[in-house]
Amino acid sequence: MRITDLSSRLDPKSIDPTIIISANLTFEGGSVLPIRIDADLWLGSCDSARRICAVTPLMPENLVHNESFRLVFQTQQPRDQTWLAEFRASFSQRHLDLIETTRALQAKGDVFFTVNFGVQYLEHGLSSRALAARETPVAEVPDQTKFLQLKFWTWNTWFKISGSDWIHEYSPALGLGKFMVVEIPGPSSVAQAAFHRALGRLRSASGFAWLHDQLVDPRRRLINRKRTEEEQLLAVQGLAAESSARSLRVLEEAAEATKSAAIAAACKAAASRVRQHLARRGAAR
Repeated sequence: MRITDLSSRLDPKSIDPTIIISANLTFEGGSVLPIRIDADLWLGSCDSARRICAVTPLMPENLVHNESFRLVFQTQQPRDQTWLAEFRASFSQRHLDLIETTRALQAKGDVFFTVNFGVQYLEHGLSSRALAARETPVAEVPDQTKFLQLKFWTWNTWFKISGSDWIHEYSPALGLGKFMVVEIPGPSSVAQAAFHRALGRLRSASGFAWLHDQLVDPRRRLINRKRTEEEQLLAVQGLAAESSARSLRVLEEAAEATKSAAIAAACKAAASRVRQHLARRGAAR
């Protein structure tokens, strides 16, 4: 038994914010008969996923009444049968707020859902030899207690709604409003370096404090440490552009305190330039 082709679409007939979740349930036809399939919906695709709600089957009636699926004692090899299971998931405003908050943490604004499935099914315990016999008394079944068993099977899997689909299709239909996506290029490294140097040349108290904090007390990143080092190097350029006694002191202290060879080398080089600048300015006086 397996579940494949998990997907979602909007429910245009519902007055509540609702999506329809579809999946294919594949099982051994003839030896296994699904009776009921239930599911609940979680937000996320990993261990940190949070349960949102139980979902409602579009066909809640007992599957045994469907003539396409029968429990048959047959001699030929069982063949796979597939049943399309569909569910409605209705969202409250609290659900939508949580989805938007979680989506904002994704780099591309994607929405990830996990679906936990539970399937009740019947399975007969007749062996192939017993099935091949014209008449098989129940007494000859190897284990009479397993002649016909009610079993339960669970499975969970996840699917993704891309950020583009969520913005253009799902958000307007779910009552979140229409969005316009604007692409704004990020600042180049040249522009950032020019900004830091200009901030240093201002020699303001607030500008110095900002450059000091960026070099000495950078924001701690567990993932993108490379970006933290880049920001520290930009702060070094700004402090060097200030060329003051206080910026010299910060550069010298940072060169001794840092564990990064690149930051230490940059601080020492910048401190040397500031020291030379201060010496020339003192001699001119």
